[in-house]
Amino acid sequence: MTLPTVEVRKGRIYTVKDESGAAASNNITVATQSSETIDGSATDVINLNYESKSYYSDGTNWFILPITPNTNTQNTYEAPGLTLGTSNVEGSGNSIRSGATILAFDATDPSTQAHSDASAAGSATVAARRDHKHAMPAAGGGLGDHGARAYHDANQSISNATATVLSFNQERWDTDAYHDLLTNNSRLTVPSGQDGKYIIAAHASFGSHATGFRRLDLLVNGSTLIFRAQYAPTTDEAGMTATTIYNLSATDYVEMRVYQNSGGSLNIISQANATPEFSMQRVA
Repeated sequence: MTLPTVEVRKGRIYTVKDESGAAASNNITVATQSSETIDGSATDVINLNYESKSYYSDGTNWFILPITPNTNTQNTYEAPGLTLGTSNVEGSGNSIRSGATILAFDATDPSTQAHSDASAAGSATVAARRDHKHAMPAAGGGLGDHGARAYHDANQSISNATATVLSFNQERWDTDAYHDLLTNNSRLTVPSGQDGKYIIAAHASFGSHATGFRRLDLLVNGSTLIFRAQYAPTTDEAGMTATTIYNLSATDYVEMRVYQNSGGSLNIISQANATPEFSMQRVA
């Protein structure tokens, strides 16, 4: 398998798992695109039965957070051999509490070493960073960067007097699979574990026409209207924007719907970074 390009995917983590238990005889080769590397190499191999590995991106290359098969051992990037205890009880040797957060630091700096936060609650969480600037918070601390921004790279024709949900075939970023480029690509969907309040923003421009009015709606789950903006006709492009904050739960999705009654079809204009653009960002 080939990892997607790391461009606009800084902080993204992908996990590859041998579910059939046959990797020892049927190796899984994980490759990269272009000149990107995985821990400095063009490929990485999973060759142990039931082995799984996680690959994280720093925006330029990929790095490994390997998880060994059938054990409670977490070999973090740059820091191997930390064994998770059970029931929040300390083990021996290199063991740590099961409720800890493991951080792997850059081994080129001898002052930074893997360590655990024994006060953290819940299941063991594994994180990694390459330098102090990108430290990841322990369990329960910090909001983090969770959201997505999608756009469409071609004009979309909108029929007269027909409410139309816009589609988005490209992404500027997507931290947690909020958006799917192929399936239901009109939607930004809240992933599991990311319930909360979201800033939702939409921008779109209709082609010029002096008849009727233009409208931009934000919808939750295909039916609940949470924002509406209506604009008078104009002989210039009709630029529309909608921004709101709304409380959303896992599997809730938002969509951008437009309407025009010029008497004929009008285009939603595609212009890089301007229209149509659709984003949501978790803020609480």
